Amino acid sequence: MRRVLGTIALVGAVAGAMVWLFREPASGAPAIFLIVVDTLRPDRLLCYGASRALTPNIDELAARGVLFTNAHAAASWTVPSMGTMMTSIYPTQLGLVEEPTPHDTSFEWRTKRDQLGFTPPPQVRTLAEILRDSGLRTAAFVNQPGLNSFDGFLQGFDDWFRPVDVHSVKRHDPNVALPEQEWPQYLMYAHRIDNLLIKAFGRWLESTAEEGIFVWLHLLTPHDPYLEFPRRADAPPPPESLSDQYDEEVRVADRMVGDIMRIIEDRIGFERAKIIFTSDHGEGFGEHGMDEHGHTLHREVTHVPLIVVSSDLPAGRVVETRVPSVDILPTFLEFAGVDPPLPSQLEGTSLLSAIDGKAVDRLIYSEGMLYGSTERSLVDDDYKLMFDEQEDRYALYDLSKDPGETMDLSALQEDRTSRMTTALNELHSRLKAAYLAWQPEGGRDELSEEDRETMEKSLRALGYGE
Repeated sequence: MRRVLGTIALVGAVAGAMVWLFREPASGAPAIFLIVVDTLRPDRLLCYGASRALTPNIDELAARGVLFTNAHAAASWTVPSMGTMMTSIYPTQLGLVEEPTPHDTSFEWRTKRDQLGFTPPPQVRTLAEILRDSGLRTAAFVNQPGLNSFDGFLQGFDDWFRPVDVHSVKRHDPNVALPEQEWPQYLMYAHRIDNLLIKAFGRWLESTAEEGIFVWLHLLTPHDPYLEFPRRADAPPPPESLSDQYDEEVRVADRMVGDIMRIIEDRIGFERAKIIFTSDHGEGFGEHGMDEHGHTLHREVTHVPLIVVSSDLPAGRVVETRVPSVDILPTFLEFAGVDPPLPSQLEGTSLLSAIDGKAVDRLIYSEGMLYGSTERSLVDDDYKLMFDEQEDRYALYDLSKDPGETMDLSALQEDRTSRMTTALNELHSRLKAAYLAWQPEGGRDELSEEDRETMEKSLRALGYGE
């Protein structure tokens, strides 16, 4: 795998991209882009070692920039994952983790729960708010019914573009509440709407090319259902397996990423553009007995692609340091030369230190479920601990020997399991304390005595006084 990933640097050199190494940044107003392809597994990308060349455009983007091999989402589904990306704090701090329900074995217990809404606490400022207040014009082009259903994501955007039906995309006034969206039709026609959004993005960018901007583009392809895009009459029959169907969707998503890159190059130029490309989560294909996402924190769902592109960064570099998605907001702030207005808000640190080789592997914390159990996970020192709250069960995996997370070592390594359990519980208590501290008076009564003691320590650490 390392040899395959190393070819990215060679590709970049052949393309002449290595002349970008540590050049001075291009002059002009910042042009900053967050590009999210929903439900994208890294192992489908050639630049991440895939066996098939499904994604030439994303691979070219990796050759232009810095590829992180070990990036992880904060949650198993979109709303908490993107909430974290937009705030650099975890789902628990945002109130985006459902209260655990009693475990039982009924089918209903495993069915989908009501989605929790994204409403950041008043003390928390989103990435768009911070960048808008620094003088950038902010715009979002979002094809995702969950994100288009919660007004919290509107915060800080001057322009918000969303589908109003499967045939048209329009600007939505961010000062007006979002109407509900029907999931089925938007999922069935994801590719069509993605293309409409990209065209709207091109028109918008042409009219704002000289301004300092921050843009978030969120494509829904390759989210299930798969293979819902039109096929040529002479095309071969569609593949039968869900995994192969998903791969075809990834091909389509890659072509659209190529369209986005060409628009940026034509309107802005890569000299000025600063891009972070990632996904909100991955997708399961039966690796742990379940398909899709939202139901587990195993690697197939939490491992995500992450590529950072800027003319002053080393093209073709591969970074193996483990990084969490909370690092994305601080990276954008560093790109824009903006100091965080509330440093105690940020759980993440800029990815640029990892690119410079100055960072070390950090704890990776994930949570947030949409189906079944309430799970939390922690990665430390190549070991991953997973906790199922309903079943009160822990599982420990050695990622260096078992990257697929198939062999539970908790009974064989009780000391390590105990230490990581303590760390996981203390971190969760701190995050819950921070969330409750941001609530109106009277919102802390649900804390246990143990949580209350942790909260007192956490509040001081978070800068909220005695």
